[in-house]
Amino acid sequence: MQEIIQSFFKERSLVNHQLASYDDCIPAGDNNLSRMEKIIRNIRVGTDEEIDDDDGGFIKLDVVDQDITIRLKNIQLGEPTIREANGAEHPSTPMECRLRKLTYMSPVTIDFQIFRNGVRSPKEEAVQVGSMPIMVRSKRCNLHAGHIAGDRQLYPTTSAEDSALWDDLLRKKGEDPLDPGGYFIINGTERVLISMEDLAPNRVTVEINKRYAKRTEVAKIFSQKDGMRKPLNVEKRRDGMLMVKISTAGTTA
Repeated sequence: MQEIIQSFFKERSLVNHQLASYDDCIPAGDNNLSRMEKIIRNIRVGTDEEIDDDDGGFIKLDVVDQDITIRLKNIQLGEPTIREANGAEHPSTPMECRLRKLTYMSPVTIDFQIFRNGVRSPKEEAVQVGSMPIMVRSKRCNLHAGHIAGDRQLYPTTSAEDSALWDDLLRKKGEDPLDPGGYFIINGTERVLISMEDLAPNRVTVEINKRYAKRTEVAKIFSQKDGMRKPLNVEKRRDGMLMVKISTAGTTA
């Protein structure tokens, strides 16, 4: 069993679920149809019509006497950069963002196609619409094996030479090779998204509890409205009596 566990974590780190989920969301590497791209292509504003084409999201605007339609697609993430006070930009690293209390992020660009009264305007490509925090060691991170050595792709999990080179490059950038990543750097502070499993609100769930050779049926619901959330439990005892527990009442009935 120990060999199986070691073999598993040799290729997958403890934060693999964080990295895999983020990489699936962003347009990076071979992820041509990412979740972000699907969201952009499914945008529908100003119309209830079913649009079935490959031109991307649809936004319809009524401006004075003009009928303006905007189609948008091809969302992209650039490499993480830092914009200085004089307007100059340069690639950033997690360590620089930690020391300077900056956010480790990349510019977000989208392609726009604008139609004015049905007339197609020149296509606007790679228009920056904002910035997005980058998860450390993700496919878009400058420390990733696909970016840290320039144009050369490293394979640290299968090549001992690439593994040694990757570790050396990480140390030169002030990083710990044993750091698995899976977190963000916001204003110089490391932040992580914590996965949490919770019961769905406003839905009844029924379970059977066995304690001291006794079997009881319990129905639970988390009533939620306007940000307020209160649990309600109903327990059926062996004698058929129902016991209701309301948290706000602080007792049972």
